[in-house]
Amino acid sequence: MSHPNKKRLRRSMMFLNCQKPGLIKDPYIYRPDSIMLDLEDAVAENQKDAARYSLYHALQEIDYRGVERVVRINGLDTPHWKEDIRVCVAGGADTIRIAKTETAQDVHTVEEHVLA
Repeated sequence: MSHPNKKRLRRSMMFLNCQKPGLIKDPYIYRPDSIMLDLEDAVAENQKDAARYSLYHALQEIDYRGVERVVRINGLDTPHWKEDIRVCVAGGADTIRIAKTETAQDVHTVEEHVLA
C-alpha cells in the first residue's frame, strides 16, 4: 500500500517562525501545500522553549485544513534537537526536517529518537 504523503503536492511551502504565535495560527488561508514551522535559525537562542510551547499547542489545537505540517528542528550539533523531536512527536507533526544534515547517520539518529 502506498503512503498517503508520497503523492502529496509540494509546490509551495510557507516558512513560519514558531517564536511568533501570531504567525503560526492561520497560514492555511494562503493555501500553501506545506508549512515549515521553524524551531531553528528563525528562533532566538533564548526563545527556544517558548517556540516549542507555541509549536506544540499549534499542532494540537489549530486545524490547518489539510496543509502538511513540517517542523524544522535544530541541528544535531545543538543541545536543542532532542527536545524538539519530543515536542514534534507529542504534538503530531506530519514531518520533521533536520537542519544542517551532514550524513545518513544524522537521519538514523533522528529516527531512533522519533521511535523511542
